[in-house]
Amino acid sequence: EKGLDPKKTNPNSLFGQGVYFTEKMNKADQYTDDINDRAEDGEELTVLLCRVLLGKPSLCSKEDARHFESPPCMTCTLDTCSCNPHNRYDSVLGTGTDMKYREFVVYESTRCYPEYIITYQRVGTQSKKPKSKRQRKGKSVTTRTLAQAVESVNRTHAEDENFNPISKLNELYQKAKSVPPKYEFELKSTGLNRSVECFCTVQFLYYTDEGHASMKKVAKRSAAEKVWEKINLAL
Repeated sequence: EKGLDPKKTNPNSLFGQGVYFTEKMNKADQYTDDINDRAEDGEELTVLLCRVLLGKPSLCSKEDARHFESPPCMTCTLDTCSCNPHNRYDSVLGTGTDMKYREFVVYESTRCYPEYIITYQRVGTQSKKPKSKRQRKGKSVTTRTLAQAVESVNRTHAEDENFNPISKLNELYQKAKSVPPKYEFELKSTGLNRSVECFCTVQFLYYTDEGHASMKKVAKRSAAEKVWEKINLAL
């Protein structure tokens, strides 16, 4: 309802504290989920299709990039200067041979308007290679091997209280050299008002549990957290 607020963005982004847009869907897709916890094929993701008033943009490459707080001056190309007259560009356009995708940046909420909310699913991002013998049949993991892997994950992230439990399981199966955790999702109506919730069941080796929430990602995280706790208690 209030639009996109540049002041709530990261001031350390490539071109500073602005609202970033792209003309390429595969660039936008990179920012629709956590880079350390990519959604599986078929999970629903969301992007915004926006109208953006670029006006006269300042063309910047990665080499020219600065942490702008507003569009730069047309004379000195700085966003804070004492030039007189002080004529600014209206936006920044990240471009050049050192950028795979162009980026469009505005620094005022009045210059961008979210027109559509688009939901989509990634398809075919998983490897097309035949499954290995270990993946098809699974690999026997001894209690000792699993315990050592759990200890290693816990030791590595001892000071990180917010470390994602999904990432913990992913790191665990790699260290234990086992098959990866398997997630299954189901939508169910719950409560007196029959609200729809997502139920996620996760299975890792011989440990399994379920989490549920209104959002898939939260349900997945809840299930992973329960399985992680079970593994730690068992070992």
